[in-house]
Amino acid sequence: MRNNTSWLQHIPKHWEVKRLKDVVSCNDDVLPENLNANSTIQYIEISDVDSDKGITNVSNISFGEAPSRARRITKKGDIVVSTVRTYLKAIATIHDDDLIVSTGFAVLRPNPTIISSFLHYAILNEYVLDDIIKNSTGVSYPAIQSSKLIAMPIPLPPLSEQEKIAHYLDKKVGDIDQKVSLIEKKIERYQLLKKSIINKVVTKGLHLEAPLKDSQISWLGHIPQHWEVKRVKDIVSSIFMGTSPAYEYEVENENYVFGQRNNQLYKIDFNGLKHAKNEFFNSRSEYEYLSYGDVIINTLGGGSVGRVGYFDYIGDKRMITDGHVMILRSNNYSTRYLYYYLHSKRRELENLASGSTNQSFFNISDIVVLYLPMPPLYEQQEIASYLDQKCADIDAIIANCTAQIEKYKTLKRALINEVVTGQRTIE
Repeated sequence: MRNNTSWLQHIPKHWEVKRLKDVVSCNDDVLPENLNANSTIQYIEISDVDSDKGITNVSNISFGEAPSRARRITKKGDIVVSTVRTYLKAIATIHDDDLIVSTGFAVLRPNPTIISSFLHYAILNEYVLDDIIKNSTGVSYPAIQSSKLIAMPIPLPPLSEQEKIAHYLDKKVGDIDQKVSLIEKKIERYQLLKKSIINKVVTKGLHLEAPLKDSQISWLGHIPQHWEVKRVKDIVSSIFMGTSPAYEYEVENENYVFGQRNNQLYKIDFNGLKHAKNEFFNSRSEYEYLSYGDVIINTLGGGSVGRVGYFDYIGDKRMITDGHVMILRSNNYSTRYLYYYLHSKRRELENLASGSTNQSFFNISDIVVLYLPMPPLYEQQEIASYLDQKCADIDAIIANCTAQIEKYKTLKRALINEVVTGQRTIE
């Protein structure tokens, strides 16, 4: 096991260094295989645990419908630590008895030598987290064996100090989390404002004094009298699906398009080029490369289906799309306006999708018959420019809020590290 334990040399002299397995038991209880299929369980998946917020969702499902990994039984006070995709740092305290968690968690049950809340903070110590990640194996889904996890060292103060530390951090971390929550709510309000502005402008235009007419399309309602109603197929010059090159997904259900340069694969998201994926694939002449101004739509995946992007990359990398991404191209209409309109209709696009939750999809035939309000070209461009500026202003505010959140999270991590290693003296 690769451990950097030099930091443990700086803990207070009266503290001990213990391995996790000295202070916890691991994975004590599991559901029996012969449990009645109709029995209801309260289930927590790895995606239900946030590194900062803890448990964010509990699903009530029947045992018969639960995934095979829904097996570990937890008790109040247990700490669950994700042993797969360890970079997510999915760690949480269990606050109720008999919740069921995925076998992707290690369930740590404190013995009388350690307090549950102190244990939680001790594992959130950045040195312990780094050890967990460093001792994980695998590229796409790095994982650590439970036996390696519980062999890791943690500093252990006397019980009286554990109580004092846990109480102190509960108060301080709670204050920080409350500030973060207020900023997150502010971000939500600005996101709703942005959505509202886009929806209003792409359906009513910028000139509110313009007379309106009934579009004859129920979900479009009234539109400016001089606008037309067209179907997507009336305005696009080309519409096609991407062709997936051979590669392994790094993260499930992410919304990437792909590019190539010198046979190397690049990942970009719906906001532009992000980073290169260090992997090669065979060059194929039949790839249809993206062009500046293309509108791209994700057509697959439960929470991702219907996401719309605008391809505005300018550079020397030739971009191709993944196979579930649809590309709309137009020579005679503003694709920037088209992007804003389709972006505002995410719910309608989601409703087009059929199939299971995680594999829902829609096809080109579903998109081409969609109706949309179409102003004259000059007005399309005017609307697009207006929304570019408005959205940029709101995005700048959101970015500033996000930066504030990151500062608070950094402060929180530093606070936990200093206190659970004894580097900060508390009253």
